[in-house]
Amino acid sequence: MLGLGAASLAGLATGIAGSKPARAGVGWGPGPNSGMPFWLGCHKGLVELEGLMPAGRTVDVVYAWERDGHYLEFAAADAKAWANQLPHQRLAAGTATALQWSSSPFCSGKNFVVPSAWPSSAAAVNANVHLNCSRPPTFTGSESTSEQTAKQRKVWEIAANGWLDPVWRQKMLTFKSGYFVKNNLRNIRIILRVAHELNTATKWGDRGYRRSYGMLLLNSTADYQLVQEALRRYMAVFLDVFGNVQSSIPGDFAYAEDQLWPYWNTGPGHKGPVNVILTCPSNAKLVGPDYYNFWPALLTDAEWNSQLYAKTKTGGPFGLGAWLDWARSIGRPLCLGEIGLMSSSMTSSGGRPAEEGWDNPLFITKLLDFCKTNAADIGFVAYFNIDSIASTSLPQHLMMPWTGIDEPSTSCTRSPPGDNNRCGARAFKQWTTANS
Repeated sequence: MLGLGAASLAGLATGIAGSKPARAGVGWGPGPNSGMPFWLGCHKGLVELEGLMPAGRTVDVVYAWERDGHYLEFAAADAKAWANQLPHQRLAAGTATALQWSSSPFCSGKNFVVPSAWPSSAAAVNANVHLNCSRPPTFTGSESTSEQTAKQRKVWEIAANGWLDPVWRQKMLTFKSGYFVKNNLRNIRIILRVAHELNTATKWGDRGYRRSYGMLLLNSTADYQLVQEALRRYMAVFLDVFGNVQSSIPGDFAYAEDQLWPYWNTGPGHKGPVNVILTCPSNAKLVGPDYYNFWPALLTDAEWNSQLYAKTKTGGPFGLGAWLDWARSIGRPLCLGEIGLMSSSMTSSGGRPAEEGWDNPLFITKLLDFCKTNAADIGFVAYFNIDSIASTSLPQHLMMPWTGIDEPSTSCTRSPPGDNNRCGARAFKQWTTANS
């Protein structure tokens, strides 16, 4: 059995088994910059989101992303580029305290080379052996479903066997040296979000970042344990490189245990045939899904309550309450790496599709209330404050200040929502004002 011992695995399998720890969220508590009952994060739209918070309050957690590429293709360039971005400015100034770093163990992008043969040993694997779970070695594009599964399994097996550990170590050394040490970021927390939204659907042959760690073709408990062990090894390399002084890095320093937080992250539901929690590694210090207001849209108290403890078809957590129960059962803080309203599409007649909540203040208030009520077991919650939809009638997740936001007589309701989820923005501002 890989990764977890039998007793721990049994606890993961049952979801809510075991007694509730006194505080699963030990080491977190109120946000040091936001003043909220839990740590608040934000990706993009940082200034806009903070414009909805009380004066002088800032977010606690900012983002850094690896771009598409093979293991080391952009590692040095990304480390350099991060230092020129707004999130870094916040970390350097102390107006943010933690960095959420989204990282892939595998290869993606237009420049990675699909091997024509499988490596036969650990010695045969180096940074030039590019592995991708949706476009693996010997890929032709004409594989049967069973052949696709076998090839995806083999990529995870290579990682689980430790053949990639030296490559991953080189990658972590590059990031530590080129960003964290170079910029003397000694006093921050690092949240390593490994393979974010792990259970995103596989698109066979896709070169994209999230498809690089696809695992939804896998179909057995043993397969999911391969994923678990591979992720454990990746997190272990991170903890070793960042938790110890590295002689190869001039001026290196070690981060304390309470500064390093490997994070296991999925989508809220799971369409695979096995309970997704079986992929959670033992050294993941944080767990939890991304959580947007769609599939299903939660528009009323009754709909929120009906979904709170919902489970997947394999018995895994789906609603936030079920996720919290499971996180408590294994003594890990529940974290929501991304949350957001969903105003991304409309029907042919210009209306709201049933699966999207659009500009829904109830979702904002209910989610924040839930996290406040359970703050002793929550780590951080991060709003994805971005509009990547071309239509000016749809703001996707974006919330920002607007004229009239503080005037109760000024309606926030628009259909379609326009360039800003104004009702959500008002609800967020009112909540943070009352709870910061």
